[in-house]
Amino acid sequence: MGTTAFYTIVKIILGIAGVIALIALAWFLVELAKTMKSARATVESINTELTPTLKNVAEITETVKPAIEQVEPILENVNQLTESLNPSIVKVEPIMDRVALTLDAVNLELVRVDQIMENVTGITETASSAAESVGAITSAPVSLVSTVTSSVRNVFKAPSASKESVELGEKKTTKGNAE
Repeated sequence: MGTTAFYTIVKIILGIAGVIALIALAWFLVELAKTMKSARATVESINTELTPTLKNVAEITETVKPAIEQVEPILENVNQLTESLNPSIVKVEPIMDRVALTLDAVNLELVRVDQIMENVTGITETASSAAESVGAITSAPVSLVSTVTSSVRNVFKAPSASKESVELGEKKTTKGNAE
C-alpha cells in the first residue's frame, strides 16, 4: 500500500466530508427558508396591526396641534414671568439673610431675659425668706406680751368653783327641772 492507497483513502474521506457538508448546507438553507417565511409572516402581521395605530397617531397629532399652539404662548408668558421675578428673588435673598440675623439676635435676647428671670426668681425667694424671718422676729414679742397678759388676767380673775361644786349645782338644776 503505497501513497496511492493513502491518497485514495483521503479522497474517500474528503468525499464523505464533502457530502456531509453539502447535507448540512442543505439543512441550513431549508431552516433559513423556514425562518425567513416565519419572519415575513410576523412582519406582515405587525404591519397589519401597526397601520391602524399609525393612522390613529397621525389623527391624534393633528388634534393636538391646536392645543400645542395655545400652550406655546402660555409657556412664553410663564418664561417672561420667571424672568421678571429674577430681580425680586435676588432682592429677597439679602432680606432673608437679615431676617435670619434678626432671629439670632432675638434668640440671644431671650436667653438674656431668661437669665434675668432666674435672677428675679432668686431675689424673690430671698425676699420671701427675709419676710418670713421678720415675721418670726416680730411675732416673738407679741406672743410674749400675750403670755404675760394671760398670766396677769389669771392672777386678777375671780376664783372659780371646784369640780365638785359644779357637779352639785348641775344635779340640783336637773332635779329642779324634773319636778
